[in-house]
Amino acid sequence: MRHADLLEDLLQGEALPDADAPDGLDELAMLADLIADSAVVEPVVMRAEARNDIRNQLIRHANQLNAQPPPLLTRVRDAVTGRAERFAYSSRAALAGGTAAMVLSTGGMAAAATNSLPGDLFYGLKLAGEDVALSFADPGVPRGTGLLDQAWNRLEEAATAAERDEQAVSADAMRLADEHTRDGAQEYLTV
Repeated sequence: MRHADLLEDLLQGEALPDADAPDGLDELAMLADLIADSAVVEPVVMRAEARNDIRNQLIRHANQLNAQPPPLLTRVRDAVTGRAERFAYSSRAALAGGTAAMVLSTGGMAAAATNSLPGDLFYGLKLAGEDVALSFADPGVPRGTGLLDQAWNRLEEAATAAERDEQAVSADAMRLADEHTRDGAQEYLTV
């Protein structure tokens, strides 16, 4: 019988025959007993008194934390934040209401401005609306395309003004077309 097999038999608690027992078997048997005893772990059970003591300490500490008023800085910050949130809410409501009123009241003016030509009453509003729409365009190619579209519109307006024999209005429209073309080309060149 090999020594490994003997050790395995010892670890499993099987007795060995005396003929097969090598020298130092007593020491191996003691080692096997030690290993077998250390493999069994008994669960740790907390006493009821110790568990109640820990629970009472936690409750007492939590009550002490809740009993202390928050620091002055925290109270001031909470008060300011609450007022600021109420103000922000009322400001947003006022802004939304004002914007809605402006959109509803200027809807007719915007429609009239869409077809206006240089020299007309609402022409400035038309240009402002185009500039606002252009401000939402991404820089580069989209903005350049928007500027070139505006230049094309100015050229059409200049042609219409020239047909009506309004030379000064036509010249203003051509000047704006030139500015939009240069700005649009610059946007393309930067890309």
